[in-house]
Amino acid sequence: MTVKSVFDYLPTSMAKKSKKTRPGARAKGMTQISISLPEGLVGKIDAMADAENRNRSNFIANSLQALATKTGV
Repeated sequence: MTVKSVFDYLPTSMAKKSKKTRPGARAKGMTQISISLPEGLVGKIDAMADAENRNRSNFIANSLQALATKTGV
């Protein structure tokens, strides 16, 4: 007996998932990096991000962009 998915019963146009709707998908032109930071610094970053209603990644990216602009890099 073959088990069917809920997608087997949907019209083809609805069954296919777009990469844009995939949770956790990065925006075009973005690169994922990994860094190690002291726990205390991460706590401070999270507090500042929360104060601006941003997530950690967005806060760090915007902060680094502002620094690069300020320093002319």
